[in-house]
Formats: sequence, C-alpha cells, structure tokens
Amino acid sequence: MSNPPHAYTAPVSLGRWFVVRRLAGVSRRLVAARDDLRVATEQAAALTDEADDLDVRALVSESPAARVEAREAGGHRAALQREVQRLRAEIDRLTTEQDRLLDRLRSEEHTSELQSLAYLVCRLLLEK
Repeated sequence: MSNPPHAYTAPVSLGRWFVVRRLAGVSRRLVAARDDLRVATEQAAALTDEADDLDVRALVSESPAARVEAREAGGHRAALQREVQRLRAEIDRLTTEQDRLLDRLRSEEHTSELQSLAYLVCRLLLEK
C-alpha cells in the first residue's frame, strides 16, 4: 500500500543513519569490554590470592626457586591489574562516546521534528 500523493514523508537523514550505525558498534564494543572486565577482575582476584600464597611460601622456605616463583606470580598479578585498569578506561571512553552519540541522535530527531510538515503547519497557524 503506497502513500497517497498528498502524504508527507520525512526524508531519511543519512547523518542519522550513520549515528545509529556508529551507536550500535559502540554499544557492542561496550558490552564486550564489560564482559572482558568481569573476567579479568575474577582472574585478578584469583591471581592475587595465589601470588600472596607464593609470597608466604617464599618467606617460609627461603629457597631461591620459591622466590623466583613468587616474583613471577607478582609480575603476572601486576600485568593483569594493568589490564583491568585499561579495560576500565576503555569502558569510560566508550560510555562517553555512547552518550555523545545519543545526544547527537536526540538533537537530530528534534531538528527533524522541527522540520516536519505538522510543525510547519502549526507554526503557520500560530503566526496568523
């Protein structure tokens, strides 16, 4: 069923399409980053416990091998903590980008609403 010849249809904004598409991509990356952060946080907690145990063993045994093992575990713990920090920064960046895109989308919807035929008719009637 086609629109009658007198029906007004607003043109599809190409800018809006790009914003929606970019917003979808940012949202997917944000979900993935949050999942990665959850996993990395769990791993960091487990690795911290293990590194702490190895530190105690190294103190008790006083063997060079135990000290090396404890040092390596501490290095892994530090690396994973840096990854958690990186993921948190990425989530903050993506959240800011998502908010910016949503604001832009709202602005474009408001602008297209102001340019709609109904709005123009109301403006003309109010001006009379």
